[in-house]
Amino acid sequence: MVRIEPKDRSKLTELEPIFNQTQMLLGFLPNSMLTMAHKPELLKSFAAMAMTILKPDKVSMQLKTLVANAVSNAASCRYCQAHTAHKAHSLGLDKKLEAIFDYKSSLIFDDSERAAIKLAFGAGSLPNSVTDEDFEDMKKYFDTEQIVEIMAVISLYGFLNRWNDSIATTLEEVAEESAKNMLSDWEIGKHKRDV
Repeated sequence: MVRIEPKDRSKLTELEPIFNQTQMLLGFLPNSMLTMAHKPELLKSFAAMAMTILKPDKVSMQLKTLVANAVSNAASCRYCQAHTAHKAHSLGLDKKLEAIFDYKSSLIFDDSERAAIKLAFGAGSLPNSVTDEDFEDMKKYFDTEQIVEIMAVISLYGFLNRWNDSIATTLEEVAEESAKNMLSDWEIGKHKRDV
């Protein structure tokens, strides 16, 4: 059961540009944003930061999505796992997402993806298990700006993992369906809709 009720979108007309842009990118509006809307400045800042971090720049949206899923797996956030599964499907990453836990040995991943996914799993773990060697490995495949971009994705999802898991944000149907179809052993847990 959600611990903080989301705001009613119809009463948030000043935030419609943010909601419309998000809905255009994802295909739905995350309930997490409607919860953040209790503090409009938080939502505005979050949306600006998320758009900056998640837009394709020097790192592809495909790799950003794999990294987001890995950090969400490490943090055990079912809500964000479902969201990243939905995005992965739209990017044609179904097979890679199915193999994410076998990233070290699966031939579906290249060495640069392995380095980024390992960093994401380590950063999402508690305690953090990232090592100097992980960064040395990253430097073989990515320049400093790309590493910063990847760390920004990891950190953004660190925030989202804690936000959504702590609040028990209700998962949207479209994201739930993606998770059920793509993620083995996935369960909605605390993010189910009240009946």
